Amino acid sequence: MTGSGARLAQPPTPVPPAVALTPLRPPSPTAPVLGALVHEAERAEQADKLAKLEAELAQLTADQRARGAIRERLEAELALRNEKLTHTQAELALRGDKLAQLEAELAASSDKVVHLEAVLAASSEKLTQLEAELALRNDKLAQVDAQLAAQGNQAHARSADRRQADTGPVPPGDDFTRIKGIGPAFDKALKRLGICSYQQVAAWTEADIEDVSHKLKIAASRIRRNDWVRRATELVAPHEAVREACAKRGQG
Repeated sequence: MTGSGARLAQPPTPVPPAVALTPLRPPSPTAPVLGALVHEAERAEQADKLAKLEAELAQLTADQRARGAIRERLEAELALRNEKLTHTQAELALRGDKLAQLEAELAASSDKVVHLEAVLAASSEKLTQLEAELALRNDKLAQVDAQLAAQGNQAHARSADRRQADTGPVPPGDDFTRIKGIGPAFDKALKRLGICSYQQVAAWTEADIEDVSHKLKIAASRIRRNDWVRRATELVAPHEAVREACAKRGQG
């Protein structure tokens, strides 16, 4: 058989055997007391549990408060550290700016030092050039001084020659004007000093040159420079030859 109402045939459900019922005992007179005791015990137990729970809750609350205090302290420390970190970062930034400024100043100082070294080098070169020019001018000045001194000596000598040429008679003797640096005035002056021959001049020592130059009021260097002694020696030789020839003729 098909369809929603169709069902398979099932065996009948077995009926369990009858159970014998035990008759209820009458309630004991102590049952209410026991119930009260049990109820009291349960209430006491529940009170203990409640006390324990309250104690645990109080402990948890205290722990939570302590943790809250620790958290607040840690947050305060963290805030302080953050503040210090911010301050440190600001100081580092300021020091960085200062360092950059110092580096810029150092670079500027280095450039200035390079410039000053270049100026110093140029000044040293200029100083060397000026010293060389000064030395050259000093040499020229020395030459001019020497020329002026020589001219002064010559003027003094000419003046002396003129003064001496104008005073007193002149003894006879050799012609000293044949010696360089001796003019007519000095020729007369030498003869007035008793120096009348080439041989006398040729025999002069250094002391004689100093003495004669002092008497003639001229520099001894003039006598040496014009080599009066050597020239007189050269002029002595022909005179000696003439004298020897004359002597031989007289003997013949």
